[in-house]
Amino acid sequence: SGGEARNETETEKAEAEALRGEVEQSKEREKALKMEKEILEGRVERAEASLGRAEEELEKHRKGLAQERVLERIRIADERASKAEGEVEAAREEAEHQIKLATVQAKAEAADAQRGLLSELAVLYNNHGTACKKLGDTPKALTMFTQALEVHQRIPGGSQLDLVPVLINLGAAHMTLGDPSSAEPLFSQSYNIRLEELGEENPQTLSAMKWLAKAQQASKAKLNGGTEGTTVSTPSATSYASSPSRLGGAE
Repeated sequence: SGGEARNETETEKAEAEALRGEVEQSKEREKALKMEKEILEGRVERAEASLGRAEEELEKHRKGLAQERVLERIRIADERASKAEGEVEAAREEAEHQIKLATVQAKAEAADAQRGLLSELAVLYNNHGTACKKLGDTPKALTMFTQALEVHQRIPGGSQLDLVPVLINLGAAHMTLGDPSSAEPLFSQSYNIRLEELGEENPQTLSAMKWLAKAQQASKAKLNGGTEGTTVSTPSATSYASSPSRLGGAE
């Protein structure tokens, strides 16, 4: 009903807004890490300045004191300079590790937020397409499934199995619109993914093979002037709740 559609749209907007908030929080954390980096670099600079002063003091002792006292003070100054140099090196090494760690952590957090946002966006497009197909608006469903596929393909390190339901939904929309030649490569890709990931005897692999065979049969019939390309049955569109990783898989 119209009320349910509006509620669903409001829920989708709220979820998208929450995800944008997470991205903003990640950016704020990255800014804080950059400030910490500047502080660490300042510590290194001060340690280097301390080393410079120690070396200057050593040079003064060498020129201004009697030989015996000079030698003793040189020894002490050398020890101090060596210690200061060690502290500078240790501080520099610690700062480098801290900076690298902070940079990688910030990038990882940003990537996680982006991956989560893309996953949720793909879910929204797919579910919208499923709703459109149930209402009989297959052209709009085709557009939504196409956008879901494009977003899925942008997810870094996305699971191939998570892609299959969207491929099947998109192929089914093409079949419903009487275009089995466009559905065939989509069903073929879904079959190959399940064959590789699940094995030949898995029920979901066999189901994907069945729809590929129907698309091939419909394509041949359409080329021969038949009507099977438009009357063949198609798989029902599959929707899912939150993330592609929870998919049970379209049959």
